[in-house]
Amino acid sequence: ASLFIAEALAFGIISAVTGYLFAQAAAHFLAGTSLWAGMTANYSSLAGVGAMLIVMLVVLLSVIYPSQIASRIAIPDVTRSWNLPQPKNSTLIVTLPFLIKIHEQDCAGGFLVEYYQAHTDISHGLFSTDDLDLEYACPLDSPHSDHPDCFNISFRAWLAPFDFGIRQRVGIISCPSPDYPGFLEMRITLVRQTGEKNVWFRLCRGFLNDLRKQLLIWRSLEPDDKLQFEQRLRQRMANIPGNEVST
Repeated sequence: ASLFIAEALAFGIISAVTGYLFAQAAAHFLAGTSLWAGMTANYSSLAGVGAMLIVMLVVLLSVIYPSQIASRIAIPDVTRSWNLPQPKNSTLIVTLPFLIKIHEQDCAGGFLVEYYQAHTDISHGLFSTDDLDLEYACPLDSPHSDHPDCFNISFRAWLAPFDFGIRQRVGIISCPSPDYPGFLEMRITLVRQTGEKNVWFRLCRGFLNDLRKQLLIWRSLEPDDKLQFEQRLRQRMANIPGNEVST
């Protein structure tokens, strides 16, 4: 909406100034001709300024309705903020609106593992992590029995401000999307372990927004960079007895 209004204001100013200059040029060249016989032009009249203001006002009024329509279309489902589902007891399950292809799950999982591993034993930022584990397993409720195993990242996280003592268990698993065959969606499970419930629920929004941001950063990486995360993940899994990375 603001872009529509800014564009209309720019066009209104340009058209008003251009029209004012054109009127002065026309008066200069037509003065003394039979067409303007007996007429004089007053360049300092307030009527000219008033006409310019009326032009800009009409342009701005004409853009009110289109800007409202554009504002509604730009927000999916007219939802202006991301509403979290209510937790059940101390468990919050969220499915992020983010899809990845099946062959991308290893590089996406490797990116997230390294990101959360980098937050181990830190005392600043949004959170601190510990006891990170990665395994491959099919979701229990998945209807795609022939689907390859999906990554499941699990770790403990302390949420900032750390003085509140909010600790949760985080599970990030890639599940086959029921609406888009051949794609995976991210299902996040947050289980509160310590801390006050209402405070924990408020802090979960920042934690999930940060996860969504990291997924967008991963999406913007070059193919070679994504391949490096995938290779490092496979090396990590190969060093863990009993774990095999799906192909």
